[in-house]
Amino acid sequence: MPSPWFELLDEHARAALKPTASELPDTAEVVVIGGGVAGLAAATMCRRAGIDDVVVLERGERLAGETSNGPAGLLNPDMQSHRLSPQFAEIARGSTARQLDLDREWGGEIGYYPVDLLVCGEEARGVEGNPHLTEHLDSLGVKGLDPQVALAEPGVLLRGQWGLNPLRLCAALAAHAGQAFTGTAVMDWDEAGGRIVRLATPRGAISPGTVIFATASVPGRWFGVSQDLVKGTTLGTEPAPIRLSVAVA
Repeated sequence: MPSPWFELLDEHARAALKPTASELPDTAEVVVIGGGVAGLAAATMCRRAGIDDVVVLERGERLAGETSNGPAGLLNPDMQSHRLSPQFAEIARGSTARQLDLDREWGGEIGYYPVDLLVCGEEARGVEGNPHLTEHLDSLGVKGLDPQVALAEPGVLLRGQWGLNPLRLCAALAAHAGQAFTGTAVMDWDEAGGRIVRLATPRGAISPGTVIFATASVPGRWFGVSQDLVKGTTLGTEPAPIRLSVAVA
């Protein structure tokens, strides 16, 4: 699927999403199934933990070509306090801080930039951001933020949120994730002793020490919980002919 995010990448980042590794190894300490942002992050964290022998398998023709291809491009942890729970919001804030640390460590490879997020309507109820960075606005205050925001209702302005090109994040992770193979769907596997001991792919078989599923869904025989209870959500976006001074939710 075409992505406006991909069009904004430089050649270095585009190349990172289309790895050229061709020969699948026979074994790997960790095999990650799924080359989107979750799989690439898992592989990167494994390598940072000292596991060098990591392989990522992606069925698409490039990394991050499916769900990670078109999210909104916002890190807004303060929005999660009312959507899920204050505890989840704290996890989201910690995750955001970790990603910003990585961006600094990697010399700005990811390219985060600060965003002010305007939350209106039902979404604004119960939002609890940092009190020093949160402003409650009446309808005139909302309209005064940006004349292009055609909303006539109160809202909450959350400062200190972050924006990014999600594919640029994936490209940065791919550079640190180990060997990645695109066009490599897992077709079947062999089990022994309650573990996956062999994965069959179009490139041949690989014997993993550990398997991480980072796919939209996991085969039912391995995951007995209804997956709509645990799967996250993303927002598909298209380019718009306007540029707002704030992000709007």
